Amino acid sequence: MNETEIDEPAFSGIIARLADAGVDSISALGSTGSYSYLTREERKRVAQLAVAAAGTTPVMIGIGSLRTAHVRALAEDAQDAGAAAVLLAPMSYQQLT
Repeated sequence: MNETEIDEPAFSGIIARLADAGVDSISALGSTGSYSYLTREERKRVAQLAVAAAGTTPVMIGIGSLRTAHVRALAEDAQDAGAAAVLLAPMSYQQLT
């Protein structure tokens, strides 16, 4: 991620390197990091990139959000991307700045 967009080649490279190392599973958009600052479309794209770069390694996608409707939409996006699992971590009730 830079100031304006996802660094797709760098992100995909990190995921591919993990998969090549033989990890049991990979998690993206988890409970730490910048996921809460991404738009739905950006999060959808990250899910797609992670699953594609992971090959046969199972990928878990974080779907945490403040609204139930957003969580449901993110769950659908993760499923559509081919995620093996989702992670619904609690988010802060305070607006992040």
